[in-house]
Amino acid sequence: MGLLPVLNTNKTEDNVRNFLINEFPRFVVKAGYSMVDVKSPRFSALPKSEPVGNGIEDALVEHADAPRIVTAAVNAIRRCPDKYQKILYMAYILELTDDEIIEQVPYERSQYYRLKSEALRWFADAFENTFDLHVYVRKSD
Repeated sequence: MGLLPVLNTNKTEDNVRNFLINEFPRFVVKAGYSMVDVKSPRFSALPKSEPVGNGIEDALVEHADAPRIVTAAVNAIRRCPDKYQKILYMAYILELTDDEIIEQVPYERSQYYRLKSEALRWFADAFENTFDLHVYVRKSD
């Protein structure tokens, strides 16, 4: 028995993939950034815009939280081991296709896909303090 709960790897990877493909770009826009800003190696946490909205408190809170979430996601990628960091950065920040990435990394296609899956799980661990994307296997008693 390990200290960490048993991870449902497929569902965790799906959650991370969904966040990075669908939600992350929306948070980038809500934070007042563009993907060009996030692609910069000098990307920082300084917000570029002030919250504006229709006066609904929840919308303002979500908008104000967006820079923190974007920064946390970029920092989570940066905290992953180098081989995973490179794959995550190329796939979800530079938005390259798998074929484009495979041309640039020293891995065979099957090894690349295995590493990409592992990278998604590393991201889930690194991003956990911001939002937990893990899905755990439930113990059946």
